[in-house]
Amino acid sequence: MSKNQSLAYELAIQAQENKSTIICILPTALECEQSARELKFFLQKLHKSVDILTDYEVALDDTQSPASTIVARRLHILYNLQHRACNVVFTSVDALIQALPPVS
Repeated sequence: MSKNQSLAYELAIQAQENKSTIICILPTALECEQSARELKFFLQKLHKSVDILTDYEVALDDTQSPASTIVARRLHILYNLQHRACNVVFTSVDALIQALPPVS
């Protein structure tokens, strides 16, 4: 069993036992994608959501705006987090340190 599969299995057990949201912070976006894919396998029959809060995919000093689909996806996940509508959310360190909108 790989490291990602082991993590996914442990998170699947936690997701079955807990009703609260589980947030898993990993070093890279690639690890988030792999772990989310593995976790979806374990949770496929339990109707639990698995989301990935990605970064904006632009450098901080870049003058380009992030793609509207990325911004919309991040806002959707943040909204669901605020309203406790997520089961498991993966995010990377880079995505976590990006600025968030103020709480309204």
